[in-house]
Amino acid sequence: MKWLHWQKVDLEFFVAKKNLYPTNNDFGGEGGVDMESSIGLFEFYSISDGLKMTDILLKSSNVHIHKNEIICPGKYALLIKGDLKAVSNAVSRAKSEKMTSMIKAELIPDISDKVFEGLNKNIDELNADAVGVLETKNYVISLVLADLMVKSARITILKILDRLGIVGKGIIIYSGSTSQVDSAHNCAIGSKYAENIVASNTINKPDSNFFNI
Repeated sequence: MKWLHWQKVDLEFFVAKKNLYPTNNDFGGEGGVDMESSIGLFEFYSISDGLKMTDILLKSSNVHIHKNEIICPGKYALLIKGDLKAVSNAVSRAKSEKMTSMIKAELIPDISDKVFEGLNKNIDELNADAVGVLETKNYVISLVLADLMVKSARITILKILDRLGIVGKGIIIYSGSTSQVDSAHNCAIGSKYAENIVASNTINKPDSNFFNI
């Protein structure tokens, strides 16, 4: 595969800047203040290329890492935060590099806090009229769709999965009234990202123990 090649990364700068700026653990907690509402989402087939791009973006744009991780199967995902101009510039810069291993590069200008709250959190109790489960081909698009859905319907994001064992897919689990869950579903399948959806289902009156994932 042509994207498997050597990349030289300035690791000292990469580590220093990651430590200098706050990460996802510094946002959303008690007393935390997040003045930056724009986010850039990137996904790569190559971990090496992903780290190289992370280094490029941190050096060229006033952004910081919100989250970066290796996801199944051997992919690399990066979430950066900053103001709209900085994140927009970072997304444009990433696309201009034309890395063949880059799967997605997306900008969400004003991401809902509810999306971040759903990242891999545990569902301690389920008490809802309906639950929606939406499955996407990749992780980045699951976050984009979660943001669209939560802004278009009165739903609660219960969980967004990106972990090992689901072959790089994204899973959004959300709840609300049947009509609002259906509304969120319709928003997703009617969006320009619909081709990235594997499946989307509404489960009415779910049993409280029907899933434990």
